[in-house]
Amino acid sequence: MAEVCLERGAHAVNDVSCLRDESLADVVARHDAAYVLMHARGTQQAMVDFSVYPDDAYGDVVRDVVDEWSRAAARARARGVREDALVFDPGLGFAKNVRQSAELLARTAEIVKRAEPHPVLIGASRKSFLTLADPKARPQERLGASIGAALFAVRAGARAVRVHDVRATRQALDLEIAMRALASSQHDERHAVKEARLTS
Repeated sequence: MAEVCLERGAHAVNDVSCLRDESLADVVARHDAAYVLMHARGTQQAMVDFSVYPDDAYGDVVRDVVDEWSRAAARARARGVREDALVFDPGLGFAKNVRQSAELLARTAEIVKRAEPHPVLIGASRKSFLTLADPKARPQERLGASIGAALFAVRAGARAVRVHDVRATRQALDLEIAMRALASSQHDERHAVKEARLTS
């Protein structure tokens, strides 16, 4: 399927298996495509409930996820995937329980630093751990929490977010960027006025 999509113009492959099938890396390398490699353990069929996972399955969840992802990334590079083609997705909700996924999001800045030079993608949209903000919310009722997670991730250095509600999330991120620019310009203007007074 990846081969067909790349032949028809796709530029990236999203692998939610953490390279369980190394032939996928061969396809990515052959087409010189971007490779979003998501951390996961086991197959999706084995994940009866995506938010159920042993609490002691990780020592330090950030360290363990980054280490396991890095080993998969090394295997991808050995198959010809370019270093700068790799994108790191920590796989919130995949072989992680609510606490583990929330901790990964909370420590996005640390993940970004550990993952360098690879860009980090965060996929939190509508996921079960967002019920921390609203325990009774069904997936389609988690828009507010999903946008909050996206804003938090981007502020912490994530380069991309995977979302269901594209327009609403884009509006929130664009407003954030616009407000930062406005605040920065006003600060620069105040600083210039202060400097002018001091030198006059």
